[in-house]
Amino acid sequence: MFGFLKRKKQTKNSGQIKAVSIKDEQLIETQQEVSAAITEELIRDSLNLDTEEVFIQKSKKEDEAVKRYTFLVKGTFVKDRQKEIVKLVKELKNAEYFYEAYEGLKPKEIKEDYFGEPIYEYGGCSIPKGKIEEENDNPYDENAIKVFISNLNGDHIHIGYIPKELCEEIREMKGKYEYYVATSLEGGKYKMATYDEYGEEKVKVFNDKEYGIKLCVSFWKGLPESMKNR
Repeated sequence: MFGFLKRKKQTKNSGQIKAVSIKDEQLIETQQEVSAAITEELIRDSLNLDTEEVFIQKSKKEDEAVKRYTFLVKGTFVKDRQKEIVKLVKELKNAEYFYEAYEGLKPKEIKEDYFGEPIYEYGGCSIPKGKIEEENDNPYDENAIKVFISNLNGDHIHIGYIPKELCEEIREMKGKYEYYVATSLEGGKYKMATYDEYGEEKVKVFNDKEYGIKLCVSFWKGLPESMKNR
């Protein structure tokens, strides 16, 4: 996996609300929640985007990327594109590219720590380097940018587009900086702890979610040597 937030284990009591008896602590917690909510709303309004799907990170440090854009690729649901993604997943699986399926969790751990949550087979895992390319003749958006993923042979496969709201800014960044496109898999086959027809806990396998692709496009004043050879 690369750079994306990992799922954290929950305790059995995670669904319970912790009682706080001191009024001052209640006031502080309430103020913090309100502040966080306002900040999140301001970010969402300024970007006009779903903050769960897009994350933008800036940095002024010389040894870090100037700016990073992390988002879900649009249009991966199209039938032909899904076929290509499924084909790539099978290829990577056969080549033992992925480290461990279902995060290496055993059924007992899934039932105890993630009851009711999907644990994806390879969702969240990194895949070979991606590629972005302007599509100036796009009839719907003159700033459109296509997204490609690579197979193990180095062939590029078109699987969708950068969100429209980011295209103009990313085009400008491409003209100023060097960049790197990291990719990871989202969705697909998963396990989930649930109740069976007898009311007993059971871990079942589901395959009703399409694959998505998450991109992290990072812009650098000078791309690190370690990234140039990837």
